Amino acid sequence: MSKRYSDLQSHLKDKGSLAGRPPWGFIVVGDKYDKTLVPDPAKVKYLKGMVSRALRGDTYSSIAPWLELEGVETVHGKKWMQNTVSGILRSPSLKGRRIDAAGKVELKRHVRSF
Repeated sequence: MSKRYSDLQSHLKDKGSLAGRPPWGFIVVGDKYDKTLVPDPAKVKYLKGMVSRALRGDTYSSIAPWLELEGVETVHGKKWMQNTVSGILRSPSLKGRRIDAAGKVELKRHVRSF
C-alpha cells in the first residue's frame, strides 16, 4: 500500500498537482487528480491583515495577539505565537508556490490569489 501511495504522490507532483495538506489560510480545490490551493474565504481577511500589518512594520509578536483577540484559530488550535505568524508570512504559498522539503517547487499555481 505504501508503494502505491508513494507512486501516486510522485505522479501528482510531477503533474504539478497538489499533494499533501494545505498551509494555513488556504484550501484545496479541484478534481481528484488535479487539485490546487486557493485562499480560504473565511481566512482571507486575516491573511490580508497579517500582510498589511507586517508591511507597515508591526512585529510578528504584535500580530499574534491581534489574531488571538479576533478569535482566529491556528492549524492545531493552539495559541498564536510569533513563530506561527512568521511561518505563514514567509510561506511561498502567499506567492502562489508550494515548495517540497528539498526546496523544489511542487506547485506553481493557485486558482486565484487573495
